[in-house]
Formats: sequence, C-alpha cells, structure tokens
Amino acid sequence: MPYPQAVLDIAARINNWGRWGEDDQIGTLNFLTDEVVKEAAQCIRTGKRISLAYPLHKDGLQTGVIPGRVNPLKTMVSLNHGMMGDPDMFHTSDAVVTVGLTQGQNWDLEELAADCAADGQYDFFLEASPQPFVGGLGSPVNPVAIK
Repeated sequence: MPYPQAVLDIAARINNWGRWGEDDQIGTLNFLTDEVVKEAAQCIRTGKRISLAYPLHKDGLQTGVIPGRVNPLKTMVSLNHGMMGDPDMFHTSDAVVTVGLTQGQNWDLEELAADCAADGQYDFFLEASPQPFVGGLGSPVNPVAIK
C-alpha cells in the first residue's frame, strides 16, 4: 500500500538527508553545539547516569515481525589461536556479532522513570550519541540519562 501524498509531502519537507553535506556522519546531532550541551548540562543535579539501552542478547527484543531484524548472534571465528607459533606465547579469540539494530525507538525507560518517581526530579540531561560506525549515517544511538 503506498503512502498517502500528505505523508510524502511532510517527509519531503522535514527530510534532513544531506543537510550538512555529503560527508556528514552525525545528522541532526549537528544541532547539539557546544553551547547547547553546556546549557543542557544545567539540568544535571547529582551526576547519576542511567543507561537507556536495552541489553543485547540472543533472547532480546526482536520477535521476527520485522524481516531482517534479529537478536544478536555471536559467532566465534577464532578460539585460543596461537599468534606466534609457540603454544606458550600470546593467544587470542575473536567473535563476530550480527545484530539487527534500530535507531532509538527501543529505549528502556523503566529504570529512569522509577528513579524520577523516587526522587521527584524529572529533569535530566539526555545524551544519545550515535555509535561511531564509519559511513553509518543514522547509526544506532547509545542513550544515557544523567540526573
């Protein structure tokens, strides 16, 4: 089913793709200048940090409803590999992780809500920088609330 024209018109009007140039890696985070962050930091009262990220594990949020979004799959590609040829020397193990990531709609707000209710303070500094994936415009964020 195609999108209604009104939705397409709004999407075209608010689209930020390419707004900060072809090589931009952070998108709308360009709005968060040093001055904006300094002003927002005035909300911090205790310095307590609360992660809003859901843990990544094989029994995670993805249920298979959206094709291609999978819970993390860890594949060991090297296990106790001797690097120098001498069995008594340095060894290493490596894994590859495959994960279907969303951008920010799956934040875990329960701990933050409970903490806000407990102390009656609902002001906090939200830091949600994208993961530094080269070429990853729109990379998933790692959100943290700081009270």
